[in-house]
Amino acid sequence: MHRSRLPGLVFLALLVGIVWLVAPACGGGGGVKKIGGVRSELVALASDTVTGMAFAPDGRLFITEQNSGDIRVLTAEGQLLAEPFAHVEPARRLEWGVLGVAVDPDFETNHYVYIYFTRPAPGDSAKPILMRFKDVNNVGVDPKVLIEFPYLEPGLNPVDVGGGLHFGPDGNLYISIGDTDKPDLAQDLSSPYGKILRVTREGAPASDNPFADRAGADRRVYAYGFRNAFGFAIDPKSGRIYAADNGTGNCDELNLVEAGEDYGWPRSLTGGEVPCQNPDAKEPVYLYAKPGKEPQAISSNVAPTGVEFVSAQTYPALGDGLLVCEFVTKYMRRLQFAESAPDKVTDDSVVVEDCTVALAANRRGIVYYSNGVEIRRLAPQ
Repeated sequence: MHRSRLPGLVFLALLVGIVWLVAPACGGGGGVKKIGGVRSELVALASDTVTGMAFAPDGRLFITEQNSGDIRVLTAEGQLLAEPFAHVEPARRLEWGVLGVAVDPDFETNHYVYIYFTRPAPGDSAKPILMRFKDVNNVGVDPKVLIEFPYLEPGLNPVDVGGGLHFGPDGNLYISIGDTDKPDLAQDLSSPYGKILRVTREGAPASDNPFADRAGADRRVYAYGFRNAFGFAIDPKSGRIYAADNGTGNCDELNLVEAGEDYGWPRSLTGGEVPCQNPDAKEPVYLYAKPGKEPQAISSNVAPTGVEFVSAQTYPALGDGLLVCEFVTKYMRRLQFAESAPDKVTDDSVVVEDCTVALAANRRGIVYYSNGVEIRRLAPQ
């Protein structure tokens, strides 16, 4: 049985300060690189681990607290409201809890806020839930369950349930959901687990999903073969989806997600190593590694979590790129891609050293992130 790495407080003791070793895409070593001229500042303190963040058009930030069950509001002025926006009673075990939040692209007219969490079920089990609230003056009303996913088996290791929620430019909601510690489900198209799903704002399958007409397939599936793509982001310019998938001790990946593609989980063990390249699946864009480790080496995992795009217009020192946070190292990495090749990483540098789970950018491009119960931001330049 592998050891889970996301994002419960039980694992915070594993986080240590270590030296950075940059590793080029899909292997190799490099020198130490950290971006200067970027300052992090504390915005607010939550009461529990912050797992998800999503901005409303008016500048408010909706956050999820993993174990308290609270969805809270940080005002545009930086005040974390004492009274929760909404509360649910989650199943609280390791990686279970309240995990993701999204704001409807038509929020200014419909005021919808969506959350993803694990609801307690009989026999020490749980059921992942997609729920929607309507915002009325910082209070969530009219709760509606949009999707009830299959029960997680009693006694199952309470890990790998994903939690990413983002609306795409097509107006559909994308959901990352892990394999729930049952690797074979990632290749089972009849199951939602180990997938990225694509649904309407009512939770129905998007009509043009790649497996909508395949007999026996879950019509919500957009892409498959993931272990636990906890965090992903959608490029506001191109609409491309980049997802960070967590391996088992190695093979932490960044994937460029495309409709109908297989991303290769599970992989078979070979001589104590797990090959990160799979000839029968779409190759990752990038492989992460712990400092001093090569990608694919055992125990090279960094547990990538939050993913968000950053703009040179707001942060000239960072330039245009993709930010990814790591639960194990606490690094926020800035990845840049070749201009003509969105699947080729040309630079990997450290921005800050205290990002553990969530990332979000507001309409001005200002980046906020979570560090346990802290909500911090990168000061605009």
